[in-house]
Amino acid sequence: MGDALQKAETALKKEDRVAALEALLAGWRRCRAPELEAVIDVVSHDAMRSFPPIEDWTGREHARNAGELELLVPALWSNPRSAIPVRLRALLEWGDDPRLGRAMLTMIDTPPVTTTASFSMWSHLFDVLPRFVDTRAGKQLLARAKREGGDSLFWPKLTAWIGAVRPKLQPPAGLSATHAKQVSKLMKLAEALAEGDPSEAITEPDGRTAIRRAVTR
Repeated sequence: MGDALQKAETALKKEDRVAALEALLAGWRRCRAPELEAVIDVVSHDAMRSFPPIEDWTGREHARNAGELELLVPALWSNPRSAIPVRLRALLEWGDDPRLGRAMLTMIDTPPVTTTASFSMWSHLFDVLPRFVDTRAGKQLLARAKREGGDSLFWPKLTAWIGAVRPKLQPPAGLSATHAKQVSKLMKLAEALAEGDPSEAITEPDGRTAIRRAVTR
């Protein structure tokens, strides 16, 4: 945990937002603390300023650039709806990430697909959901379960999936005093960096998009 936080600090001081995100995510996977999640959000929103809009979703997803995830997740509730299960499975392969957890909660709150053909996707989503969210999501899930849906077979199954997953959610992790100080410092660095200019998007020889340095205006 400590080494991941140190890597994040070094990256932020170098204004390398993507490297900082990767280190922060590595730390979060070891200790899923809300304070660390908050730093991830700040750096993620900052990093995404540098990337162009998504035109080739598959190509950009294959690059697995941590800074682009929030640009990719809207495809989980966008047309073509038939591609949503494939897109979700692809993003789940990136690894546990609180940003993807929030995206899955959005899908649950307003289901983008409800056909019987999508049931296997939903079953898989609820199987992995406890890796991405904690007990703080319980109230949102319960509220969704209490809302009326429609007449299709999907809605009682959604209620059942929610009822089954809620007891599996773990409470958020806590930070040690030492790590709490490190994370507080990281937040200050991230917020200061976000107030400045975004980094420049550069296309690598292999077609992937990277961000390397600050844009000067």
